[in-house]
Amino acid sequence: MRFFKISNILDGAKYLTKINGKYVFITLFGDLIIIEFTDILFALDSIPAIFAIIGLRSFYFFLENMIEKFKV
Repeated sequence: MRFFKISNILDGAKYLTKINGKYVFITLFGDLIIIEFTDILFALDSIPAIFAIIGLRSFYFFLENMIEKFKV
């Protein structure tokens, strides 16, 4: 409430409405912010997994080449 004025009054599909001549956000805007923030966190969490998969792939090819060198 410190940075944004929030109202409980719904105004259709709008996130911003005008009450008493002032623009205020409705509560769905707060929900949207939380959902988008969560999406960003999950996207950042996926980056290390991608690097791990790439690293395991290169490690697999390394091991495959090493096995050929040690065949008797």
